[in-house]
Amino acid sequence: MIWLITLSACANKPVPPEPPTPAPAAAVAPIQAHMAEHLSRATAIRDAVVWGDFDGARAGFQWVVDHEDAAGLPALGNNWLGALRDSATAGVAAESLSAQAVALGELANTCGGCHQTLSTRPLLPELPSPAPGAGLHPHMARHHWANDRMWAALVEPSAAAWERSLRVLSDDGLSAAQRAEWGLHDGAEVRDQAVHRLAHAALADDNPDTRADLYGQIVAECAACHRAARGEPPR
Repeated sequence: MIWLITLSACANKPVPPEPPTPAPAAAVAPIQAHMAEHLSRATAIRDAVVWGDFDGARAGFQWVVDHEDAAGLPALGNNWLGALRDSATAGVAAESLSAQAVALGELANTCGGCHQTLSTRPLLPELPSPAPGAGLHPHMARHHWANDRMWAALVEPSAAAWERSLRVLSDDGLSAAQRAEWGLHDGAEVRDQAVHRLAHAALADDNPDTRADLYGQIVAECAACHRAARGEPPR
């Protein structure tokens, strides 16, 4: 009886719209595979730029430009994929590692914007925290860990990952004595100090709107340093 009364009382009220029907699992799986491949390719581009592999990075950017969109992706997602392709196009057209690093930052930021718009946040695996210690290898391990967290901060996106990466990179950079002791090339100290200076400034005055640009600047310093360490000319 109570159910009948309630039904009668609600008869003249607006009927709320039906919730959207979830996409069948068979349709979701190809989209997930497509996005996983995008992430894998984007990460490979990141690694190429960080290590100063100009041609490898350009080939990776070209793949993103040429790759077809996933069927069944929501319209908003397709809009972001267009922006992603624009970032990759800039990477293909880049004539320097610095320009590639800028495009890389925009590409990662676009991935994060899409994830945020679609309310999906992939959690990128985190590398083990680098052990403290003096010497070249612990120092570079901290750089590697922080770079990986900065990437995750843009792609997921994650403000917490961004702050953690900056705190590691804002520590004191190399000194001239350390460069000489570790047998590093001339210019390593300047590049390293630039990375730490950029991170320290960002930590003091963080602006989400400039994170992609800052990431590009830091990656450009890493790339130039790695090329010099291998005896390769600047690019």
